[in-house]
Amino acid sequence: MTAWRDYQESTAYFFRVLGMDANVGERVAGARGRHDVDVVVRTSRAGIEHIEQLWIVECKRWRRSVSKLHVAALVSIVQDVGADRGFLMSETGFQPGAFKLASLSNITLTSLTELKEGCCPHERTIVNTGTGFLTCTACGMVQPIDW
Repeated sequence: MTAWRDYQESTAYFFRVLGMDANVGERVAGARGRHDVDVVVRTSRAGIEHIEQLWIVECKRWRRSVSKLHVAALVSIVQDVGADRGFLMSETGFQPGAFKLASLSNITLTSLTELKEGCCPHERTIVNTGTGFLTCTACGMVQPIDW
């Protein structure tokens, strides 16, 4: 598997561990057309199935930092499909203009490493052990889910 595809799959897995539905490489319909999205995350709000949140996640596995233009592109997609939030993932960081634009929108600039901080370091060993908690089957760490 290529590094960028692995990054998408790992990102989707992270959201699945949190109890959300996450699909890699999904085509999402918007008002102005269809968009091929790296990861689409769906989750019900407060456990109510008909109140669904939609997040669009773009994964940039690059050697350089991500520019403002890529944030603007994600803002456009998020608006077009009516998503609640967009995530732009990059392990190499973001240019200053990217942070400024994201701060004025519903876009979160982060990395998979940053999202995992404070979480169990083991891969593929996290299980949902009940309402509001995740547990690692390797180390026993219990973590509340706080949304």
